[in-house]
Parts: sequence; structure tokens; C-alpha cells
Amino acid sequence: MFNNIDVNNYDFHFELHYCGFLIDCLFPEVQFGLENDEIIIKLNGRIIDIDELIYFINFNVAHLIYSIVGTNCVKNSYCYFRYFFNTSDKIRHFVNITKIYLKYVPTI
Repeated sequence: MFNNIDVNNYDFHFELHYCGFLIDCLFPEVQFGLENDEIIIKLNGRIIDIDELIYFINFNVAHLIYSIVGTNCVKNSYCYFRYFFNTSDKIRHFVNITKIYLKYVPTI
């Protein structure tokens, strides 16, 4: 997670950039995809629901971020992630609109 993330590659004035940031930060442990026009979330290859993703972010990812930056917040991907995705409502919102992002993002 958080591999090669440059916050300058995202324009956080636009919602779909948050989706890309969420996907990029959590990759490869968490992967998002579309199947029959529904969002599929996988944690280490296992399909999970939004509630388990929220738990994973609030405990596992939060622990990782704290172990790296503590309570200091500088302009880096860890602190941006902590700020953008620190509540279940924010996570639910961005996962819901990730469907739009995944539909149209160029594939590699």
C-alpha cells in the first residue's frame, strides 16, 4: 500500500480524483473492479463488502499510517489519506462513485 504515490498527480478539486487516490493508495492489498456494473472489492484476493473495507481502513490502514507519520501531518499520501477517508460516510461516498471512475478510467 501507498507505493509510489505522488499527491501532486491528483486534483482534489474533483471528486473522481479521490477515487483514483483511494484505489492507488490501497493497491495491491485492496483492489476494486466492476462486474455486471457493480463494484467488487477484494482484500488480498478475497471479495469483501463495504463494511469490511471500512473496518480495514479504520484499523489496519490507520495503524500503518500512524506507525509511519505518528500525529505529524506533512504533505504526503499518508496524511492526505487519513484526512480524506477518516469516516465511514466518506469511505462509503467515494466507494459508491468509484463505479463511475472504474467505468471510464483508461486501462493499462
